[in-house]
Amino acid sequence: MFDSSDSGPRNAPEPTPRESRNWSIVVTSGCPECGFQAGSIAPDEAARRLRTAMLGWETVLAGPAACQRPAPGTWSPTEYACHVRDLCRLLPARLAVMVSFEDPQFENWDQDEAAVRHAYWAVRAAEAAADLRRWVAAAASTLEAVVVEQMSRTGRRSDGTRMTIGELCANFVHEVEHHLQDAGGPRPGQHAAGG
Repeated sequence: MFDSSDSGPRNAPEPTPRESRNWSIVVTSGCPECGFQAGSIAPDEAARRLRTAMLGWETVLAGPAACQRPAPGTWSPTEYACHVRDLCRLLPARLAVMVSFEDPQFENWDQDEAAVRHAYWAVRAAEAAADLRRWVAAAASTLEAVVVEQMSRTGRRSDGTRMTIGELCANFVHEVEHHLQDAGGPRPGQHAAGG
């Protein structure tokens, strides 16, 4: 295990390998790694699943290995939680733009650059849990404000990939649930403690 404690390692570790996969395809193909099913998700369902996933994140981040990298090139549970926190920060703004404008195109968000810039590796597990709790609540509230009639509104990623609000919700839920499993948490439908 990567040497760490709740306060994180003393020196910055080597950055993890850059993410090269296009995870937006899970809405059309599903995810063979975690079992996520393809399709769109209604915003209120996305909010419910986000809040349920938070129970799992609470358990993982309270564990003794929360700040330990299982291997040098793999994020710790706390680093994964920081990534999910930042996704929760990003979602409300993107939803607001999709609701207000016709087919907007979003600037690229570089998750690898964000991990380095915000020093995910140095964040304490308790701080990550508190931040994630706050931003999950904000994202869930934003999702619940979207009405069903808006689900077909579209926006485009920086690479031009067009997604409806329903597909954006599916992609977002997949990220939250997949990374919870990456961090050692339960699969969707399991008890937060993994039983």
